[in-house]
Amino acid sequence: RDTEKQIDTQPFGSKFVGDVVLTPNAVSDLLGWLQGQLSDTQLIAGSSLFKDSVGQAIASPLFTLKSRFDAPGVAAISGDAFTASPVTVVDNGRLLALTPTLYGSRKTGIRHVPTTSGWDIAAGAVPLADVIGGVQRGAIVGRLSMGMPAANGNFSGVIKNSFAVQDGKQGHALAETMIAGNMAQMLQDIVAVSRDVIDAGATRLPWIRVGNLHFS
Repeated sequence: RDTEKQIDTQPFGSKFVGDVVLTPNAVSDLLGWLQGQLSDTQLIAGSSLFKDSVGQAIASPLFTLKSRFDAPGVAAISGDAFTASPVTVVDNGRLLALTPTLYGSRKTGIRHVPTTSGWDIAAGAVPLADVIGGVQRGAIVGRLSMGMPAANGNFSGVIKNSFAVQDGKQGHALAETMIAGNMAQMLQDIVAVSRDVIDAGATRLPWIRVGNLHFS
């Protein structure tokens, strides 16, 4: 149904600050950025925004990230051949663990936490219709096309497979629309998490509404 609606697209036509409702597919982009900040490359380089944040709030209290290493098609073995035990990485917004490999652990002195591909962002208590209904002006975002955010998390990118939202109502499919913001700040600016989820096997992800994004 969404594909049919995306045959005819139009831009917003103005700049404003509004909300995005990230579909599970777009949530996976945000999750991938966060996981990059918590793992070897950024930790070894010393460029991780969260390397000294264990025990601190790095996200909205609505955000919880847990392993799902027992998911269908997931072997609970890390890439460097360790058993991947269940782990909660973020609990109600508070960072509980970084996730370096054994190599990364020895390079940085941070505790080794074996992980693999199964992840679950906890569902919220709000129906998807209400997550969208709370948006005064913004977009439902199906996919982000932004390349690599800057070291500090700043980004700008085109939103694709996306729809305008005005006064809580889904509108026309969008074309030539960009958003700009900061990935770390997006975690802090989560204002709603749907109780609806998409279970793709290795991942189970909800829709997430984020405020204060710059549209152009």
